[in-house]
Amino acid sequence: MRDAYARGLKLAGVQKGDVVTLCMPVSVENTMVLFAVDFLEAISNNVNFLNLKYDFLSYIAKRTHP
Repeated sequence: MRDAYARGLKLAGVQKGDVVTLCMPVSVENTMVLFAVDFLEAISNNVNFLNLKYDFLSYIAKRTHP
C-alpha cells in the first residue's frame, strides 16, 4: 500500500526534500501516506483537520513561502 501511495505522490511531482501537507483523519491511509512521504525522502507536515477554518488558514499562511 505504501508503494502505491509513493507512486501517486511521485506522479504528482513530489521529490526529495519537498514538504507535503496532510490534512487527514487518523487512519490506516494516513499512516501509509506518511510512510510513502518518508520513502520519497520528502517532509510530512500534518495538520489537525479539526481546527477551525480560520485557524487552518492562519496556519497555512504562516508556513507557506510567498
